[in-house]
Amino acid sequence: MNESVRAEHAHLREAATHGTLAALCDRQDLDLVVVFGSVLDPDTDPRDLDVAVRFGPGGGAQDTLRLLNDLYELTGSERIDLMVLNRAAPLARERALIPVGARPCQDLGDLKFGLSSVAARTSR
Repeated sequence: MNESVRAEHAHLREAATHGTLAALCDRQDLDLVVVFGSVLDPDTDPRDLDVAVRFGPGGGAQDTLRLLNDLYELTGSERIDLMVLNRAAPLARERALIPVGARPCQDLGDLKFGLSSVAARTSR
């Protein structure tokens, strides 16, 4: 197994616990950060860390390079596969938000993850 990808996921979870991820979300105007994909399945060998984000109402979804750089610094890795939920197709949003095990790392609103999951399920 690729333990370094799992360690990078652990760094992201720690950042959520210690408030560092919340500070990143504030700087980037993110209201939701979700980890999904193979890193959540203990029986797979993940090659990268799948992260989905949603920018807030005034969000700057155009500046994904700055966001990627911040995520690289936070996790210590450049192996991040970033999905911007604001621009993702319905099927992509569904794959990021509905699978068993998809976990919000940072949910900065009342039930945004749950509501986004329901919206993803009904938008196709």
